[in-house]
Amino acid sequence: MNHSSIPSAVPADACNAAKIAERIRGIEQGLINNTLAVLVVEATSRCNLTCSFCGMHSKSLSTTDNSKNRKMTPPKMHIDLDLFKETVKKCQGIGKLKVLYLHGNGEPLLNPDIVKMVDIAKKADIAEQIILVTNGVLLSKQVFMDLVVAGITSIRVSLDIISPKKFREVKGADFAEIVLTNIDACINLMRSDHLPVTLTVLCADPKSEDKEIVEETLKIQEYFEEKINDMANVIIQYRKLFNWVDSIKRITDGGPYRRPVPCEQPFYLLMVHADGDVSMCCADAMKELIVGNIQQSDSIKSILMSSGLKARQRNLLKMNYNGILACECCEVYSIVDKSLFEKREELLKLLLI
Repeated sequence: MNHSSIPSAVPADACNAAKIAERIRGIEQGLINNTLAVLVVEATSRCNLTCSFCGMHSKSLSTTDNSKNRKMTPPKMHIDLDLFKETVKKCQGIGKLKVLYLHGNGEPLLNPDIVKMVDIAKKADIAEQIILVTNGVLLSKQVFMDLVVAGITSIRVSLDIISPKKFREVKGADFAEIVLTNIDACINLMRSDHLPVTLTVLCADPKSEDKEIVEETLKIQEYFEEKINDMANVIIQYRKLFNWVDSIKRITDGGPYRRPVPCEQPFYLLMVHADGDVSMCCADAMKELIVGNIQQSDSIKSILMSSGLKARQRNLLKMNYNGILACECCEVYSIVDKSLFEKREELLKLLLI
């Protein structure tokens, strides 16, 4: 296996051996004890944007027909509050989560119960951190304060684009100014009230080959530089942007891409979709990687112990993509994936316990 072919899609600290070792140890302990580090709950699969790269809401995806032999996008809905309560209850026995994420394939702030969800999770003390990821369109001052009071740990705003014309072109709506106004208001509240929350502005990696995207990142840096240079809890974070539409087309068309190393995500994370289905990937918009259902399972631990999940984990380590074509066609990498492959024999033994 030639690992030099792995794309440079990992963070700048990819050589941080200590961090990699810690993550591998966490995966090993999770397999031994059937515990979970990260749970993603999809507050809603609906969205108020139609980003061209989105695997759920891009206008280029079919929602009503299968004329191109491509799987239709699943129905869009909010998670029911009772289903969320059931999910929280069924976290018992898997250890305290490092992170509970509220995001998924939609805009979580569209769910009218989102503040109640944060409050329920906080009071149940199921996670060290509760993080919400939003496009920022609905992140008003009042919503921000309500989330903080309810116990949110961190709010991440996917910005990426700041120019109104480009925003409209890529995201399908003229909301650039609204998002910036909302972020500014949140920053001002954090400064004046010393709020116990972290606000992260997510934008594209400035090393991207897409010159237009790099220009947007530079504009975002310039816009926020003076506003946040003295605030430790307001962060600009860079990430590689992925075109999930292309990934879905590779899945449905049968290629052409073969992932050269396993992915760490199915070994430390589960995602609960808005309808209760449980996936081993947080980017599983087409629900290709379902391993259970909250309502049909006794607990999340029973899903972690299920033969279906363990079989897929074994196949990933063996680079056998039978039944997991979505993994074979995925180009998302982390700093851990190569080490995961190198330790595959030890991990396979743990999967037999």
